[in-house]
Parts: sequence; structure tokens; C-alpha cells
Amino acid sequence: ARRQFEAVKQSNPPAHIMRDVTNYMAEMDGGHGGSLTGYVEAGLGHDNNVNSATGNGIIANPLFDPLDATSNPALLLDRNASQQSDMYDLLQGGLDYYRPLDSNTGIEAKGRIAKRDNFSSDRYDTMQYRGSVGVVQVFGKNQLRATLTAQDFRLSDSDFQELYGVSADWTHYNYGGWTVSGAVYFNELRYSEDSLRNVYQYLGNLAVQRQLGRMTHTLGLMLGDEDAQRAAGDHNAREFAGVYYDAGYELSGGHQLFGRAYWQDSHQDGEDPFFRQTRDDQFHQLSFGWNWHINKPLRLRTELVYSDNDSDVDYYSYDRTRLQTALRYSF
Repeated sequence: ARRQFEAVKQSNPPAHIMRDVTNYMAEMDGGHGGSLTGYVEAGLGHDNNVNSATGNGIIANPLFDPLDATSNPALLLDRNASQQSDMYDLLQGGLDYYRPLDSNTGIEAKGRIAKRDNFSSDRYDTMQYRGSVGVVQVFGKNQLRATLTAQDFRLSDSDFQELYGVSADWTHYNYGGWTVSGAVYFNELRYSEDSLRNVYQYLGNLAVQRQLGRMTHTLGLMLGDEDAQRAAGDHNAREFAGVYYDAGYELSGGHQLFGRAYWQDSHQDGEDPFFRQTRDDQFHQLSFGWNWHINKPLRLRTELVYSDNDSDVDYYSYDRTRLQTALRYSF
């Protein structure tokens, strides 16, 4: 029985199945044990826009004065402000710990680390540390969870962004192929080199998942609001709404196809101090990929992601394509 439970854990099952397996194994250990799982992953990829920048070499000058002979109608962007393409390698890992307090309540802790190094564009190398701790409570077919999260995001080996958050989520398992989930988040985002970008972030998400044979469909809605911590930073505050559709198809031999379509509309609260207008963006993203579970601990994942941001301020418009392959070992 223990070998079978370990096999289920390695298959990365849905949360409610993982919870039941963990509880059973804890009872086998006298009811006092916890479950520790984790993974390490390494991969290579190509990103045609590592800095999410415009592909235009020049943009309109908002300060242009036609009555001033010395005023330029356009601005020439330097290389760092324009689109840059590069290869990259990545290395990431994570640990998950779950300890049941009784048959319906447990404590979980998670840790993540991810590092991406571009071959040439070193100033856009990233490192991310993320940790969370939460309490999980089960009521019949419903699961409730409250979580505290902290994250440090570094750019070019320097502090860039910190996140501190609290969240609550709910999942209803129908066991007939339907799953409904919802979540609310409150985060504080801090930027080490520009305090005007600091915001309080409020997020809400609602999703419905349907399992039909080998096909899984998920439809979700996301709403968000970001309030500037300082009045002078209102141009960094925004409201946004997004919808997404995820699909997965199980093939034989441990193969799985998956895809996602995401659309988001956002509106900045304040006027951009340089371009002298408020900003409205529409963001679209399409992704498609393939998972191959080579054996219980090994998984190969290849993914193609296309992103497009259309802004009424041309400087913030861009498109981006990323292709990545990574091998993961789970334990």
C-alpha cells in the first residue's frame, strides 16, 4: 500500500487526492507524520523579447513643440529600451510539506526558487525566492485554505521587487467531473529603486473545471485593483480584468497536450508624467505545450508562449515569443 501511495504522489495528482493520500500515509505512521515532496528542474529556451520592450527604434516625442526649431518630433531609443532577443537557461526547484492535524485539517508550507540566465542580456537575468505557509480545512467536498506568502524577485542580481501577501481560496470537488474554485488575494508590492511604483494589490479569481474523458477544460475570470501607496505614484496604479481558458488532453504513454488563451484589459489611474496621458492596455497571451511523463519521477515539458500587449501609449506596446524545454525530477 505504501508503494502505491508513493506512486500516486509522484504523479502530481489533484489537490484533493494528494490530501487523501497524505492522510492515509500519516495514519500508517501512527497519525503523527507529515509529507514532504519536491522537485528540481533544468531547461533551455529562446526569448525574442527578454525585456518586454517595443520593437520600434523610435517613438513620438510627447514634448515636441512645432514652434520650436530645436524640438525633435521623435525620440531615438537606445538598445536597452528596445526589444532584445536571447537564449537562456533556467534552474528551479521547490519543496512542499504537509502535516495533517486530523482527518480534515492540515498545515502546509511551500518553498520555491527559480533562476534564469540569459546568454547575452545579463541585465535581465532573474532570480526569484518564494515561500508560503497555510492552513487547510476540509468540509465534505469543499476545501478552504488561508495562506501567507513572501517573495523576493531579483533582476541582474540586485533587489527589484518584494511581495508580501495573504490569500484565501475555496475549492469544491464534485467528483463527477466538475470542480469549482475561487480565491481572493491581498498583496503589497515594493520596488527597491522606485518607491512610486509601490502598490497595494487586490485580486479575485473564479474558475470552473470540467473533466470529459481524456479532456480537461477550465474557464476562469480574474479581477484586480492596484492602489498606489503614494499619491505621486497614481500613474502606476490600475484596474484590470481578465478571462482565460485552459485545456489539457491526455494521450497514451504518459503524454499530455495542453494550451491556454488569456485576455486582459487594464486602465491606469493617473496620467503618465512623461507621455502626459492615462494609459489603457489590452494584453493577449496564447500558449501551447507538451508534457511527457517519462517515468514516475521524470517529466519533460516543452512550451511555446506568444504574448502581445497593445497600449494607447506606443512605448508600452510589444509582442513576445518564448520557446522552452525543461526536464523535471520529482521526489
